[in-house]
Amino acid sequence: MLRPWVWVNLVLLTVCAWLGARVINNIVAYEVVRLPTRAAAAEPVRVEPERPPVDTWQESIAARNLFNADPPSDQPDAGAPDAAPVAEPEAPPRPGEPCDRAEGNLALVATMVAKPARASRAVLREGRRRTAPTRMVRPGQKVGDVVVAAIHPTRAVLREGNDYSCVKLGEKPKRKRRARKRSRTRRSKISANIARSVKKVGRDRYQVDREMLDEQLNDLHTLGRQVRIRPYRKRGKAHGFKLLRVRSGSLFFHLGLRRGDVLTGVNGETVSSPNEALALFDRLKTARDVTVTVERRGRPRTFEYAVR
Repeated sequence: MLRPWVWVNLVLLTVCAWLGARVINNIVAYEVVRLPTRAAAAEPVRVEPERPPVDTWQESIAARNLFNADPPSDQPDAGAPDAAPVAEPEAPPRPGEPCDRAEGNLALVATMVAKPARASRAVLREGRRRTAPTRMVRPGQKVGDVVVAAIHPTRAVLREGNDYSCVKLGEKPKRKRRARKRSRTRRSKISANIARSVKKVGRDRYQVDREMLDEQLNDLHTLGRQVRIRPYRKRGKAHGFKLLRVRSGSLFFHLGLRRGDVLTGVNGETVSSPNEALALFDRLKTARDVTVTVERRGRPRTFEYAVR
């Protein structure tokens, strides 16, 4: 039978053996790490090509303005406050939109609509007789005093100045009225007077002369000939008035309104019935600041007018 302290000796010997093994293991590992290693093969030094400074090529690209990232401002030049405003070009009527009948001796014989639109063709007859000569035309081509603006499946859109008219398949040419020189001269004077009295001071912002505006509003007969409108309904409900035609050079034209615009409000009030339109018309005679809201191609647009 072993004595009790023999077990104590065995435990102490075991602990000492374990500690000694750990010490020897650490010493051996340290010596292994200190062994010299093979020098790594020297890698060839890569010479980076000299690159121009970042600012240099950034300035070069910005100067070329490849993607129109910095478009010109719509605000007028402060150095030329009296510069005449440039009227926005009016787009030709699209298929299905109303269009006045063209006057003259042109008749539409056939059409060929293609994509792109410039590949479309139309055959026009120059004369009222069926034996009159015909010619094939394309969009942008000039025929007499008019230019072919667009070709639709059943009609051709013609442009004379800033006015559009249409010739349809199967229609006979409409005799052109003889314009009186006196009335044409008077209309030119009125248009020039309006152009001088309406100044564009910013995007959709105009300054209007009070005297000229009163003169136009008091002459309802002339005012009614400048524009043609009709009530417009959207989803079965009244939604303002649609401008079917805006005469070039008229008051409405110089105020920035175009054919196809839908007048929906004046000075924050909706316009959906003739009675509302008449009530607002009376207020405009004394108003100094007028705001007109329209929808152009489905998007809202606001025009501001300062009457002085």
